[in-house]
Amino acid sequence: MGGRYDDKLWFNFPDGREKQLKQILTHKPEFILGDFNADTTDDIASVYWQGLLQKSVEPNKEANLKAYKTSGHQYLTLNNYTSTFNRDVVCPTTPFGTVVDWIYYLPAYNSSKVKTITILEQAKIEAINLNLSDHNFIWVRLQIELT
Repeated sequence: MGGRYDDKLWFNFPDGREKQLKQILTHKPEFILGDFNADTTDDIASVYWQGLLQKSVEPNKEANLKAYKTSGHQYLTLNNYTSTFNRDVVCPTTPFGTVVDWIYYLPAYNSSKVKTITILEQAKIEAINLNLSDHNFIWVRLQIELT
């Protein structure tokens, strides 16, 4: 979904992630996963943005920045996608105390191919302190029953 904390695309494209997802959803994927470089809500993101970006973001542009960072999650939720894990179990996945890596699925009642999806396990695997990545890893085990 592009856009690290230092990305300036949000200035001109506060709905950029939503537009990307609109295009992706035309293919009706069962799963969407990856590095969104964003947490899920304004409340959660505010703590991060205030601490890291307060000096570099004009106060009147804060709403655009929050929309850029959270609109993708909101769009997926509005289109009946669900996260495969509980944010509180895997948080944080970044050194900034946020979760930016996400796995969403389309519940069975909205899917033509999947009958049920059951989340069996979820965990965060340490990677930052081991110098393996700038994010910790998310591990999810799903049971998928096809139609």
